Amino acid sequence: AAVSDLIDPEAENSPEDEPAPRKIPIEYAEELKEFQNGIFQGLTWAEAQSRYPDLCRKLETSPDWIPIPEAETLNNARDRSRHFIDRIMKRHRDGDQLWIISHSWILQHLIAELLGSDRSWRLRAHNTALFEFWIDRSRWELQNQNRFNTDLWQIRRFNDFRHLH
Repeated sequence: AAVSDLIDPEAENSPEDEPAPRKIPIEYAEELKEFQNGIFQGLTWAEAQSRYPDLCRKLETSPDWIPIPEAETLNNARDRSRHFIDRIMKRHRDGDQLWIISHSWILQHLIAELLGSDRSWRLRAHNTALFEFWIDRSRWELQNQNRFNTDLWQIRRFNDFRHLH
């Protein structure tokens, strides 16, 4: 499966040469929703500080993950991400192109899962930034030397927001 974008800086064709747009089916995935904030859901930070001053103070002063009552955990986020990646890998084959649109918070976990990292990394994704991954789906499950063959796994764009300028 490949995630592609509409802007290709290497394209030699003019817009008139491009084929007519094709209809792309839209599918919604619960796994891609933003972090569920529990008791903070729908509140501004000022409102949260007013209602839950002790918890907000802890959140502002500790580098550790502080659970928010009724909110999802970081493990929940990684599980959602893993489930989504597993699902698209099972459903799609080489040559498929997918547009995946998500919020930046869950995007960090999706990328960590896709890259096989056991940690999630802070990623300050620009609004509408493009990320393009090319994956040889037919070899995805292999455990041989091809796991290290960079021709099979390519990051073509990462946090690309040139289209905004």
